[in-house]
Formats: sequence, C-alpha cells, structure tokens
Amino acid sequence: MPEVIRILHIEDVATDAELVQRALKKAGLQFEACVVDEKETFINALTQFKPQVILSDHSMPYFDSVEALELLQEYDPGIPFILVTATVSEEFAVDMIKRGASDYLLKDRLQRLPNAIITAVEKRQMQLEHHQVLLDVINSEALLNDAETLAQFGSFEVNPAAHTIKLSNQFYRIFGFNSRDIQPVCKITYNEKYHTVADKIHIALSDVFIDLISNKKSYTIIDKNGRLKFLSAEFRIDKSADGSIHTIKGFLLDVTKLKYAESLLQQSEANLKTIFSITDTGYVLMAHDQKVILFNKKAAALVEDMRGIPVREGAAMEDYVVSERKEFVQEIVHKIMQGENVSYENRFVNKKGETKWYLLQWYPVTGDNQRRHGIMLALSDITERKILEIEREQISADLIVRNKALEQFAYIVSHNLRAPVANIIGISNILAYGDSLAREDMHQFLQALSSSTKHLDGIVNDLNHILRITHGVNEEMQPVNFQQLVDDIKTALAGIIKSTHATINTCFKAQPGMVAVKSFLHYIFYNLILNSLQFVHPLKQPCIFIEAKAAGEKIELIFRDNGCGIDMDKYGNKIFGLYQRVSASGGGKGMGLCIVKTLVDNMGGHIKAESALLNGTTFYIDLPA
Repeated sequence: MPEVIRILHIEDVATDAELVQRALKKAGLQFEACVVDEKETFINALTQFKPQVILSDHSMPYFDSVEALELLQEYDPGIPFILVTATVSEEFAVDMIKRGASDYLLKDRLQRLPNAIITAVEKRQMQLEHHQVLLDVINSEALLNDAETLAQFGSFEVNPAAHTIKLSNQFYRIFGFNSRDIQPVCKITYNEKYHTVADKIHIALSDVFIDLISNKKSYTIIDKNGRLKFLSAEFRIDKSADGSIHTIKGFLLDVTKLKYAESLLQQSEANLKTIFSITDTGYVLMAHDQKVILFNKKAAALVEDMRGIPVREGAAMEDYVVSERKEFVQEIVHKIMQGENVSYENRFVNKKGETKWYLLQWYPVTGDNQRRHGIMLALSDITERKILEIEREQISADLIVRNKALEQFAYIVSHNLRAPVANIIGISNILAYGDSLAREDMHQFLQALSSSTKHLDGIVNDLNHILRITHGVNEEMQPVNFQQLVDDIKTALAGIIKSTHATINTCFKAQPGMVAVKSFLHYIFYNLILNSLQFVHPLKQPCIFIEAKAAGEKIELIFRDNGCGIDMDKYGNKIFGLYQRVSASGGGKGMGLCIVKTLVDNMGGHIKAESALLNGTTFYIDLPA
C-alpha cells in the first residue's frame, strides 16, 4: 500500500468533507485529499490528481454518485469507489455495489471508513500486481518462444509420476513436426539397483527419437524430412522429498549449422595453415598497436637472419627495428593505417656478415566497416634474384664499356694505325723494286721504314697498356682508405712534388674510403695528381685539393688544382680521348685521362671536368657506394 493515499472526495457540503478528513486523521491514515462538487472538476481531477480511491456523496445539486460511478467506469473501473452519504435505502446501496462500487457507509458511522479505504486500496494494489504478473508470464512465454526459435533450441519437461511430457514448439520443429500434428511419447528406463535413478530417457515423435543417457551430451538424428541434424542435449532431474523423480527438465540445441560452419572453418584453417607454412614468403600479423599476433616459420627464420633475435607473439614491432630506421618505419605505419599498401627493397648484413636483400610489403588489415584492425607484413628473401640483377647490370655495364673500347679501338685503328701502316706498305713497295735506287735513297727509305715501325709498335704497346690496366675489373673488391692512397702516391711522386714546390691537401672526414678495386682507384688518383703537377700555372705555386663525400647512394670525389687550365670551348669534348693533348706545356702522350675515364666507366661511375685557361681545373667523379 502507498505511504500517502490520494483521495478524491465528491462532496458539496464543506463541513461534511471536514468531518470525513478529521475521521481519517484520527485513525492515523496518511492521505492527500481533493474535494470536488461538479462534473467538470471531477473529470479534471481523474486525469490530473490521479486518485487511488474515490469517496462520493450521493445527492448534489448538479451531480450525483450514479453519474460519478459511470464516469469512473469509463476512465478506470479498477479505482475503488466508496459511497459515503446520508441515509439511503438498502436497495440503492446494493444496486451501487452491482454497478461497481467497492463499499458504502453512512456519514454518521465514519469509524469504519479508514479500514474500508485501506481494504479497497490494498485490493486494488493486489489486482494491479496480479495483472502485471499475468503480463510478465505472457511476455516471458512469447520471449521464450522467440528465443528458442532464434537460438534453435527446444525445451522439454517430463513428469514421470503424472505420466506427462511437455515440449516447446521449437522442440517439435527440430524433429521436423508441428505441435498440432503428433503426440510425444516418453519412456524412462530406471537403474535396476536404484529405481530412483534414470538410466535413459526416451523421447519420441513418431519414428524420430532421442535417448538421453547423460545429462549433457551430443547426438545425431534423422528428422521427419530425412535431414541429418546434430544436437546437443542437457537436462536436470528434480527429486521429491522421498528421493523419487519429480520432474526432468532440459533443452535440446540444434547445432547443425554450427557443425557445418565449424567443419568449413576447420577445413579453411587447415588450408590456410598449409599455405601459411609452406610458402616461401614470411608473414607477420600485427594488431593496431603494432604488437605481433601471428607469424609463420618462414617469417621467424627471416627475422632471425635479419636481426639476430627471435620473433615472438606479443612483441612490439619497434623491438625489431634499428634506431636509425624507426622514424622511416613509423611513416610507413602511418600510411598503412590510412589504407595504403607499401613495398620496397632493403639490403641487410646478417649476423654471419653476409649481404642479403629482402622485399618488404606492408598491407592494412581492414574489416567490413573499413576500419583498420592491424598490419600484415610480408617478407621475401630476394638475394638470389638481386644478385642476378646486379650481375646482369654489371654485364650490361661491361658490354657498354667493351663496346666503347671497341669503338675507341676502331677509331685508333682507323686514325692512329692507318698512317704508319700505310707508310710501311708504301716504303715496302718501293724497296721491293729498289735495284735502281741510289745507296743514299735506300738508306733514307730504310730509316723511314724503321721510324714507321717504331711508331706502330708504340701504338700497339699503348693499347696493350690500356688493356692490361682495365683488366683489373676482375680483381677482388676490398676496402680502400683514401688518405692512405694519397700518401702512397705522394711517396711515389716525391721528386716532382719537391721540384715544383707543390702542396697536396685532402678532406676525407665525410667519406674516409670505399670498397673497390684498389688498382683502379690508385691509377685514377695517380694520374689526376700527376696531371696537376705537370700542367702548372706559370706564376703560381702548385696547390692540389682532394675531397671525398657521400652523395645519396654514390660517393663523390673532387680533384681541384690551380694549374694552367684547359680551353674547354676548344678541347672540352676531347680531353678524355686517346692521344688528346690539351696543352703544349708538360709531358705525356695524351693517354692518362683516357685511361682514367675508362676505369671510372668500368666501376659504374661518371667523370666530368670544369676548367678555364690560367684558372685551374676541377674533376668530379661519381662512383657507386
């Protein structure tokens, strides 16, 4: 019962209303009263005041209890209506009770009114609670039916003593029946020693049945329509006070779809694991926080080879990234989480000191809602392929160099060898018919023949010298220290350095050295330094500056002097040709720069010169690192 009862009182005499309230207060009743005496105010009070009980006088000038009760019946017939009036006939009082009034009292006997109100309100409260229980039951049954249908399970209840069995609608559907089509049959086999213990519960619908022999077990059946079904059953036995079985309650779950899905999933997982394990590509799956979730054996082997540490689940990706590349990797991760795919090749020196090439491919792991759930990293060892590519590139470079050499050889043959050979042929022809030649002429022709032969021999020796030097392309690569190389050359050229009072300064802090064919670098440094010492400025003390620095994936060598310089407009396209001399001063045959360029080309590099007359010369050489 509510702590404060809302009472709507229909009364046109104020003193009578006060008497009623005084009687209720005297009885200790907690209430809130609203007094009305007209139809309109009564109707408004029903909706606004929301009374829990109504007290009504019978007769008023413009309104009476009969009309008030009829209005209440239309609004809510469950609200208690108590007639509190002056003397009325018994017949009228009975008629009001029949119409729906809860009770009636006379105004001169108000002692019973508090109890009448309490009884009426409590009765109303019980009716409301009972109604709610009925609604809950109805809703629960409907909800249970919906839940059973959605979850594909059916419930059952067996009462052995009453020989009754109750099956839910979904239980029938699992067996392929409708609850209206057939009556279920239930038989219980008891343990011979303990009759109160059930060994088997047999539930059958026609020729489709299931034998429950354990309180939790899986079963297979063929339903009415011939379909194979996988079921999971579970039940509980409730016993009476004497130990006998009172009821058996349980459920039957249809897991057919789950079984098929599980089978397909297992097959899919098996296929994926097989592919995952035998592929030549290493895969590492990471969560959005860049921690390792899964990896295959190939990935473990590659990571171990690359970083020298084992990969493990739960490890952070940054644990496997060297410090100088962490910023680069985080930029890649940012792109991946934006939905991009990133791939690149990288070179590593493994723990054995071997140079290895790997292809790294990064992919975002994206769900149906396009949300990024993680990162997939694919690792491939492409060392063999990369070596073949490098060899192909080297072969191509060698072919280009050899082709240039052949072109140069053809040029030499057509220009430099042609003249002495023509002279030899011409003189030989004259000497063949030399009977009429004077002794003095004969001697002159023999001297010319000897000179042409020596000239031809010199050209052949020069070509042999170039071939002998460039043959070093097959020499072993080794670390070469630039400063040590310069010091060795300064020792070899000490005489000319001293006689010319030349100074040689170097700056190799940025790039102390490189891995290369040492004989190549020695010849390049030697000839460029020797050139600077031979072609000096007539008014300046010779000064040579040599510098090395890194330029991306290349090493740049710079040789700068303050010598006599070169007229580039006249000789710019000839300075690296054979027998091309660009200055009358100094010695040499015009072979040094030709050999230097040939060696630079063989190393896969490039050389260029900048110069001006009487303003020195600078050579720039780019070599692959």
